[in-house]
Amino acid sequence: MFYYCAKCANIENINAKDNQAVCKVCESDMKPVSQEYLMANGSFFKSQESRNELIQAIESGENYDSEIGGKKEEIRKEKEVKEQERIDETNEKMRQEQFHMSCPVCGSKNVQKISTVGKYAKIGVFGILGADDLGKRWKCNVCGSKF
Repeated sequence: MFYYCAKCANIENINAKDNQAVCKVCESDMKPVSQEYLMANGSFFKSQESRNELIQAIESGENYDSEIGGKKEEIRKEKEVKEQERIDETNEKMRQEQFHMSCPVCGSKNVQKISTVGKYAKIGVFGILGADDLGKRWKCNVCGSKF
């Protein structure tokens, strides 16, 4: 459903709970767009002209703030950049905190977990000769040691 902000003329198609939507630009309450501007199902504007009519009606309203409305795109981009920076910080923090196993022989971080299926398949094929990695969980891909 489409919602509009009376303060900055921001229009968004969002699924608001209990018809409560907050503007991403100026953080004021948004109101649902009247059905006269929308198609019968409410998913699209009737035309670009009807969308422009709505924007003009909002801009001529008493709650419209021309200072915020004029800088709407700049404010939106600024908030998107801040949000992306926050996401990047969180991702970097998660990468640093992630568990990294290293080989005790050569110190390489290029290790691979030995699967349980692989262990028992090796025993099934080679018998007792395939039991060398039964008590092991990791294999180094550089030096080949199992630990």
